[in-house]
Amino acid sequence: MGLFDFFRRARGSAVDEQMIPVTQGANALTPALSPALAPTPRSTLDKPLVTVGTATSHPGDTQILTILSERVDLALPRDQVHYLYFPTEEAARAALVEAQRVGWLGAREGVYQLDGYPDWSMTVRRDDQPTNATTMPGIRAFFEELAERFNGEYDGWEAAGFDV
Repeated sequence: MGLFDFFRRARGSAVDEQMIPVTQGANALTPALSPALAPTPRSTLDKPLVTVGTATSHPGDTQILTILSERVDLALPRDQVHYLYFPTEEAARAALVEAQRVGWLGAREGVYQLDGYPDWSMTVRRDDQPTNATTMPGIRAFFEELAERFNGEYDGWEAAGFDV
């Protein structure tokens, strides 16, 4: 299921019968190749969204948690990745040090600059805590404050959509 399908589903639109595109050749995405890629049964897709325990003060966080809650147990630890941008390499590295002090790990190269962009990216990850309405407000507040302290911008997060 693609990202577009998730958002269509979250808005309550009808979902097409074909959930995963089938291509030709060695990279064909068919249920026969992997049961994990098989489309979700239609009856499961028609269930209403469950929002109990997913509401936060940030609408985007609530939407992501609602989608995750349909697929995984939000009480279990899961891999999270957070994205921040800073005007200088020094600011990004200083912010990374602060994040590492409280248990976050540099993801990818930790601090890097994308070709053609003036800002420096800082990406951190962690997989030892749940991603839910109890933990995410504090995590978001930490990264928003960190970005502000170093004249940066917090761009958001993503989490694994499967239980480990």
